Amino acid sequence: LIADEDGELCEVFGVWQLKKFMGREYMGIVRSTFIISPDGDILKSWDKVRVKGHVNEVLEALQSL
Repeated sequence: LIADEDGELCEVFGVWQLKKFMGREYMGIVRSTFIISPDGDILKSWDKVRVKGHVNEVLEALQSL
């Protein structure tokens, strides 16, 4: 979990995007998960994450590294 008060990381990771909800369009953060190596490389990413079952997917990916 990373705090990003100024939105800089949202821009870098591409998670600040146009969203649509109930016919309304607005800019917001797309729920995403990243596995980042100690060197800063993105090893795995998921976007538009659905909570149900997601933790198991991430755990499996971590265990396979």
